Amino acid sequence: METARAEGASGSDMTRDPLPAILEVWRAEPVHEHVEWVARELGRPVYLVGGAVRDALLGHRVEDWDLAVVGASEVAAQLTERTGGRLVSLHERVPCFRIVLDRRRPRYCLDISELRGDIVTDLTTRDVTINALALELPSHALLDPLNGLADLQRGVLRAVSLANLQADALRCLRVYRLYSELDFRIEPQTRAWLRQVAPLAPTLPGERLGEEMLKTLVPPRATQAVRLMDEDGLLGHLIPEIEPTRGVGQGGYHHLDVWGHTVEVVAQLEEIIQSPRQHFALTCHEVERYLQHARRAPVLLCTALLHDLAKSETRTRDAEGWWRFYGHDHVGAVLARKIGRRFRMRRHDLDIVSLLIANHLRPLQLAALEFPQDGREPQEITRHALVRMLRAVHPHGPGLFLLALADVRACRGPATIPALQERLAGVLDGMLQRYLDWQRERLAPPLLTGRDLIAAGYEPGERFGEVLAAVEEAQIEDLVSTRAEALAFARRMLGDAP
Repeated sequence: METARAEGASGSDMTRDPLPAILEVWRAEPVHEHVEWVARELGRPVYLVGGAVRDALLGHRVEDWDLAVVGASEVAAQLTERTGGRLVSLHERVPCFRIVLDRRRPRYCLDISELRGDIVTDLTTRDVTINALALELPSHALLDPLNGLADLQRGVLRAVSLANLQADALRCLRVYRLYSELDFRIEPQTRAWLRQVAPLAPTLPGERLGEEMLKTLVPPRATQAVRLMDEDGLLGHLIPEIEPTRGVGQGGYHHLDVWGHTVEVVAQLEEIIQSPRQHFALTCHEVERYLQHARRAPVLLCTALLHDLAKSETRTRDAEGWWRFYGHDHVGAVLARKIGRRFRMRRHDLDIVSLLIANHLRPLQLAALEFPQDGREPQEITRHALVRMLRAVHPHGPGLFLLALADVRACRGPATIPALQERLAGVLDGMLQRYLDWQRERLAPPLLTGRDLIAAGYEPGERFGEVLAAVEEAQIEDLVSTRAEALAFARRMLGDAP
């Protein structure tokens, strides 16, 4: 599956002369004068290389500038002194350094690595041709030994060689990440090599996997990348827990096996993330605010990718012949945490993934009370049940509802009744709105405090916390709504007389 695209690179006029284009971006960086001064002072060239050159030519923002030099440690020391940045050694065996230029923006940095041979030899060891470009400083000569500019112009991802992919299989994942990020197509020979190298994926170092995977799962082409990685065999080798879900039928509302449904959930979630106003009319502003965080969408899509992997090990058939997957939510949360640790995902990201998977069934279970589809009478969703669920995942309630809606939209397939899905989306939207209303109420002072109990004549003690928590629960359930009612409730727990 190769996605067609128009000739020319997205977001940039590639008909311009490339040298002035990259110099315009480079000279806009305050650090450029320091780098070129060091190159002149040491009397040896410094090369801008890799993704920084590519992104500058595409007109993309560049924060991480890669430099390749002879004598990396000396260059790094000089640049650290001149820029006032913070020097970090990235590799002990191979000289490689990072200078963080702004402590408030840790990604704004210079990465300095030792040249592998001369510059042409160094460039021929890279992953794809569009990353095998270099700008020599201070001469400003643009080097393109592998015709990367032509591939950049055509929007093509072409591996430098099979041997380079085999030397570091993480480069395979990076190709799919660039496919997703740049909307470039992967040329056929490279696709064949990727399939050949895919079995090496389990040998990849975990600390680099998590970040590359999340960078791949960025809308609007995350699902395309997932399907492509799956077709080429890489995904199953990266996450072997996927394999047992293939061909596992579900029955009921499901028209796809577990893995097919999972990919469809990713697709539906990606669509919802890009157009939340179409699905959450009441709470769209809150949902959009939630999605503003740069890592939010890829973490949610990663959650969708992993959310049902435990179904294969929890599948049982009930007395009526229906397939059931009791406990797959909690077993799945544990499994996702295991995968995330293997990938060395950031702890915060992994906590979100695990939390949402453990709770992903709850919104639809509650929604089924108000909007049953099995002939039962509708029931009211109590505020207590709603608040209890959303407090368990706070502050990721919007993410939980996005995942729940994607999950239900991925069912039925051709038998889908759009009107029913819209009604269910409305129920979920209303549930989230009720919770947000409750949150706003909670910003007001509590109905009762420990000082109120002391003023009422009670001695401070261990039971105060228990009583105040019970008053809060009673408020959630609308059993008390005034200070007088709250104090009366507390008196009943503590005894009528102080």
